[in-house]
Amino acid sequence: MEAKEELTCGAYLRKVREQKGITLDKVSQDSKIVKRLLQAIENDDYRVLPPPVYLKGLIKKYAHYLHLDEEQVLEFYQKSNGRKVSSGNKDTLPQNRFVTPHSFTFKIFSKVLSQIIKYSLLLVILVYFIFELAQFILPARIIIFYPPQDLMTSVPELTLSGKVIRTKTLYFQGQEISFDSQGFFKEQITLNPGLNVLEFKAINSLGKTTTIEQKVILSSF
Repeated sequence: MEAKEELTCGAYLRKVREQKGITLDKVSQDSKIVKRLLQAIENDDYRVLPPPVYLKGLIKKYAHYLHLDEEQVLEFYQKSNGRKVSSGNKDTLPQNRFVTPHSFTFKIFSKVLSQIIKYSLLLVILVYFIFELAQFILPARIIIFYPPQDLMTSVPELTLSGKVIRTKTLYFQGQEISFDSQGFFKEQITLNPGLNVLEFKAINSLGKTTTIEQKVILSSF
């Protein structure tokens, strides 16, 4: 590199560019570096340039475009301009000028709301887990809609109806009967004269059995 002591790094880059007959518009178009930043580099105008950690990348990119040794250009920049190109302890990321600053109250509210949502979600998951676990641990349940207990009737034909909960298999009088996805069942039976003991047996997923009996009397009058 033919670095001249009297030149700054910016002036040197401008000189090389002009010697190659390249315009700033061309450099900006090819390198995708904003023209005003190229002008600021060449004019050593640090007021519009980013912090050193980002400026380092721009200088290397510009040097690469001009087919110069990138590290030598950075070294020359540091010597001639006296500004470090490595990040410092107080360097921060560039601020987005479109971001609206939020008040302290808003930040606290956002934090509390996020915690509420998180714990609400955990509670829903816990309730679902308990519900699913109950389907295996708790015994089956049988609810008889009809007939009522100790019914007395003179009609031999009877339609049983009811619902089962936490039930895998349902039996009536020792014979398996079906129920729908909601647990509802219906069964048509013929009563015998006198006392009829109707036995329902439900078995849950762990094999636990629940049995209930309904008494119905078929009278002859």
